[in-house]
Amino acid sequence: MYTISRPDLHGTFLAVDNERRWLFNMVADRDGPGLDQIDDSRCVAMIRSASELPGLPVRLVARQVWHAAAQVADRFRLGVVLLAGDAAHLTTRTVGSA
Repeated sequence: MYTISRPDLHGTFLAVDNERRWLFNMVADRDGPGLDQIDDSRCVAMIRSASELPGLPVRLVARQVWHAAAQVADRFRLGVVLLAGDAAHLTTRTVGSA
């Protein structure tokens, strides 16, 4: 994971296959343009800018909007079953074994 935090751009690069595929998760400003207002060429330009590699070959596979959310379980234990660790959150892990 590589986090970019600049006044003009915030996001994180995440390795997808540890070889060639990466995900760039851009943090959008609530008052900024929505995904429907950002075309593919602008996405590629933002990725190149974030990487600080202006000639980086980029193939945009897909893009989507993700909204952060939080939930709290009504209970954390039912009999001998305990909700804890990786089972206790909705996001997939970014490190560790399957």
